This record gives sequence, structure tokens and C-alpha cells, in this order.
Amino acid sequence: MMFLISCTSYEDEIPVESVQKNYDSNRIEQSKNKIDYTIGRVQFLNSSCIGSVKPINNLIPILIEFDLDDESGNVKNIGYRRVKINSSPDNECVKALNRSSVERNFSYFYGLDEKIESGVVDYFIVGEEKMILKQKNGQPLALDLNQDGKADFLDMCYSSEGSHFNIWDSSNKKVKFYHDAIYLDFDTINNCQEKDYSEP
Repeated sequence: MMFLISCTSYEDEIPVESVQKNYDSNRIEQSKNKIDYTIGRVQFLNSSCIGSVKPINNLIPILIEFDLDDESGNVKNIGYRRVKINSSPDNECVKALNRSSVERNFSYFYGLDEKIESGVVDYFIVGEEKMILKQKNGQPLALDLNQDGKADFLDMCYSSEGSHFNIWDSSNKKVKFYHDAIYLDFDTINNCQEKDYSEP
């Protein structure tokens, strides 16, 4: 079984026209383990949809919901929950997703079976089940892309021009697995550090 993980941040005023950059597959290599994964986009409107360069019909979506501080923009909490996808995305949602992803032409589009009340153009990750750390009840707890048995650190911050999403090996932010930036056509909270801008 494989998983689809989507990352959601709650900043209601980010426009549909946000531009995605650096939408590429990433690979983490160790001496014994190698995990391939692809990160793409999720669009939240009156209906919600997913765009992917690969088919994801049989994957299990898990939303990663970022609770951001209204004043600082820092991540306060991250929650996980499962959602269902279908093969009939709303046309307007697909158009918005395409407008926000001008550097990547998606081949597959899916709708979410529930309406997401708040959120923006965000991320999902497709990979093997072994990259998921689980709770005792089997529910997803965190990512473990480098297979070290420890939870990876997901973070989102804002620069003067847009948002930056990073996946690190830990909260020490010494090893970066993934980075993506979205250009936003309005002023935002500037709470990123220099290391948040760089590619892995």
C-alpha cells in the first residue's frame, strides 16, 4: 500500500494566482534504504481538488493541517487526518490549481469528498507506506523520509515575497530533504531565516 499526504496551511487570504516553484520529485538515499517520493499541489476552494503528475487512484490521502499563529505566522501545531478522493474534481478548482502551478502541467486531477472550509494551494507527498510513522492505533503520526526511525520536521514560513515550505531531518534544521517556494502578490509576515530559502 502507498500513501498520499497533503499539506494544508490556514492562511485564508493567499490568492489563487500564487505561483509554484520547484515542483520536482525528491530522493532520499541511505546506505541501505532509498525512498522515492513526489510532492505536488492541493487546491482548496468551494470544492477541493488535487493535481498530480502520477495516477493516485489507489492511494490514501492524509491531510497535514498547519495551525499558524495569527501574529507571528509560526507553526503552532500540525494535525493529521484521512480524507477520500474521487475522480470528478470541480472544473473551477482544476482551473485554479493550474493557474497556481504554471511551472508544472498536471496529468491527473481528483476531487476531495469533503469541502475544506479554509486553506490555500498547498502540498501532497506520494510515497511508500514505510515512510510513515504511526501511532499505536495505526493512524499516521509523522514522516520518516530518511528511515532513521525519527519524525521528520515540517515547517512553513514567510518571506517578504511569499511562503516557504521545508522538510528537515529534525527541528535542528541541519539536513533538508525538500524545499518549495510560492510567490505571493502581497506583503506577508517576514519570519523566515536564511536557511529556509535554500534548496536541499
